[in-house]
Amino acid sequence: MTNKGVTPLFVACELGWSKVVSVLIEGGAQVNIANHAGSTPLFLASKKGHLGVVTALVEAGACVDMPNDSGETPLRLAQRYKHKDVADYLGLFVQ
Repeated sequence: MTNKGVTPLFVACELGWSKVVSVLIEGGAQVNIANHAGSTPLFLASKKGHLGVVTALVEAGACVDMPNDSGETPLRLAQRYKHKDVADYLGLFVQ
């Protein structure tokens, strides 16, 4: 982990590397660890529109409705950046 709370999982999620994300999760990477802004890897994948990564994180237990320090959720980021497929998927888990 870096001094800003970024782990290899954060990097793989932001870049959309779903196979790397799966390997990291299988190796014990913490899917709900937050960085300095209170964002988890799911926030990065949602913002970038990486549906395969989002799905892998959710299946591994990532919290879909936990807000970051700015009060945003992964669903809201997917909506704002117009990633309809990601927003539709996350919407299945949010009441």
